[in-house]
Amino acid sequence: MKQGIAIACFGLCAMVMCLAAQAKTCTSGEMAAKVKELGYWKSDDFDQRPILQCFAEHGAEAAGLLVQQLHTVNITHVLQDQTTQYPDDMHVIWSLRGLYYITGFEFRGGSAAELKKLKLDKTREYWLLFRSGDQVDMFSIWESRGSLFVAPPGVQQAIIDKWKAWYAKDGASFQYGRHDKSTLWYEGFDDLSP
Repeated sequence: MKQGIAIACFGLCAMVMCLAAQAKTCTSGEMAAKVKELGYWKSDDFDQRPILQCFAEHGAEAAGLLVQQLHTVNITHVLQDQTTQYPDDMHVIWSLRGLYYITGFEFRGGSAAELKKLKLDKTREYWLLFRSGDQVDMFSIWESRGSLFVAPPGVQQAIIDKWKAWYAKDGASFQYGRHDKSTLWYEGFDDLSP
């Protein structure tokens, strides 16, 4: 009898834990507010992960709102301790991170040859080409230095246009989810292109 009660209690606990794991972190109605706060630091320990989890739960809606946030930014290089000085620009970077997180891929724009013609700072050029060598990333992070490098405006616009075209064509039917097996979605360093 005691063994049966113990098994029943164990089963009930497992079911409660399973239901808790499936609980939503936000509602669809909260999505617009979550998108607007993404990348805006409230304190030194402000954690973006709950917001990103909410996006994974409501992928199509989140993706549409995130794509709407994209626009070119003026920053070219930002150190980690300077990000709060550029809240609107960092909001765009975090909107891209949100898209990477829920789709698992990113877009690139421009070629290495085109980038080299712009005669950028060599470190910035290196990091923007670091992953593919031939196409330019929207942004790249030199993690050990806490440095964020951002592509020139023409490249940014080409990438933004690709996101908008993708969402218009495939956004409603895409199978969204969490793509956080590593920090690559955060850094922008993974070959996850569609």
